[in-house]
Formats: sequence, structure tokens, C-alpha cells
Amino acid sequence: MLAGAILISVAAVVTIAFNVPLNNALAVIDPGMLTAADAAREWQRYADSWTAWNHVRTIAPLLGSALLLVGARYPGT
Repeated sequence: MLAGAILISVAAVVTIAFNVPLNNALAVIDPGMLTAADAAREWQRYADSWTAWNHVRTIAPLLGSALLLVGARYPGT
């Protein structure tokens, strides 16, 4: 049950620590000041990192939910 609760909490931590700062960094970029190559590079950097962390924040609570369901079904094991 504890492991499930921790994994569910990972989603909030990842969002706050990684996804929001990436979004904020992207928001301040002025695309009008970038060449097409620079814009593509910035987007690729953002998308790669954001997508990786989004996978973590999706999978961790799914696993956590499964653990909580198992824990609720088999208490004390």
C-alpha cells in the first residue's frame, strides 16, 4: 500500500519538478527571434525531455494504483 501511494505521488512531483519548468522555459522563447533551425532544435529539446517525464508521470501512478488495488484486495500480505 505504501509503495502504491508513493508511486501515485510521483506524478505530482514530476509535474512540479520537471514538466512545469519545461513549459515555463518554452513559454519565454520568442519564436520570431529564432531561425527555423534554432526553433526546431528548441522544440526537439523541449519535446524529448517533456515526453520522457510525461511517461514517468503516467506510468508511475498506474503502477501505484495497481499496487493499491492489490493491497486492498489482500490486506496484511
